[in-house]
Amino acid sequence: MWQDPIVEEIRTRRDEHAAQFGYDIQAIVEVLRQEEEESGRPPVSFARSRNSSTTEHLTSVST
Repeated sequence: MWQDPIVEEIRTRRDEHAAQFGYDIQAIVEVLRQEEEESGRPPVSFARSRNSSTTEHLTSVST
């Protein structure tokens, strides 16, 4: 079966990173949160925002 070398590299690095924390997901998340906070960049949100036209449409349809 063909294997993508980029995917393999990502999996290898992910495993190496997790091994540094003994595969403890809470420790990994804590470090990532600290790095995010120290970066000074705003976090990205993929939450769907409702603009007024969508809300108005939903209100008019449901009544």
